[in-house]
Amino acid sequence: MSTTTHLSTARPATLSGCVPHPRAGRGDPAPARPNLERQSITFTIGLYLFICTALLGTHLVASRADAAPEAPTTAVTSTTGHGATSSGRGTVQEVTP
Repeated sequence: MSTTTHLSTARPATLSGCVPHPRAGRGDPAPARPNLERQSITFTIGLYLFICTALLGTHLVASRADAAPEAPTTAVTSTTGHGATSSGRGTVQEVTP
């Protein structure tokens, strides 16, 4: 018969009904487990902040592009001779300087 106990064997429950950790009371630290709840909350908050920052940045860049003063345009006038016809895009208009 073997006197060693494997971790897969049943462990006795304490008075509170909880099963103690197999290394409890031996001075060995419990193995570190990832805290998935904390990781998911941190990821969600980080993603939210990233999206908010990206939207704010996009909004600011777009508002600066709209508010930028445009270069002044000069009026372009042309004179045509008597008998000139249009190029097919609308009608010929007389322009007086």
